[in-house]
Amino acid sequence: MAVAEDASNLRVAWRRYWLQQIHDFSDANLQRREWLNPKQTNPHWSYIEFMCSYFSGFCLSEGGYAKAVTDNLVTEEEAVIVARLHKLLEKHDAPNGNHYDNNAVFDDPASERVNDFRTGSALSLSPIF
Repeated sequence: MAVAEDASNLRVAWRRYWLQQIHDFSDANLQRREWLNPKQTNPHWSYIEFMCSYFSGFCLSEGGYAKAVTDNLVTEEEAVIVARLHKLLEKHDAPNGNHYDNNAVFDDPASERVNDFRTGSALSLSPIF
């Protein structure tokens, strides 16, 4: 019984953090306000931290959402909704390879494709937020 309870608690915690990450990512104004704030010293509010948290923190680096679906962390429908965003993020690289330059990331034309997708992804996921 304890193993099932632990798995349930893990799923709840994983989903809460994942949904918060998707929500934070879908809010360009929040990112602009926090990522570009020179007084913001919390590393959470940076491009590199977002990318590392998203891919490594959720074990999405290899195989994307397949394992998350298998492990019952996300539904197939949710995985489909975020698949395009996931692919865009996988292919995105910071300008000049400088993952610490948040200003350059926001000014990068490649980031525009990701930015354009933000709203659609958030709206599609809104019923589960």
